[in-house]
Amino acid sequence: MQLIRKSLIIYFNLAVFIALVVTLGFSQDSPQELLRESDNYYRRAESSYKQLILQSKEPSGLYFELGKLYFSRGEYDLAAETFKKSTGSLAAKFNHFAQ
Repeated sequence: MQLIRKSLIIYFNLAVFIALVVTLGFSQDSPQELLRESDNYYRRAESSYKQLILQSKEPSGLYFELGKLYFSRGEYDLAAETFKKSTGSLAAKFNHFAQ
């Protein structure tokens, strides 16, 4: 079980890294600047999901995506709490790993 959890963590961290590289290109920014930008993108994504959830009549899928965002950043308690609000079976599986 721990191996699967570690694999999921590595997968999401790799996905975030690849997204940053694709979005930013191979810039000459310092690692600290890239980390600040990554944190900024994370906060913007979190805010967008929360706004969409408030506006949605069926927010289950949005809760799942927000939970994945929290999970990818290692915020497992928030991820587990958010996955519980999603009705999808995949969310239940992720919730198991987030706890």
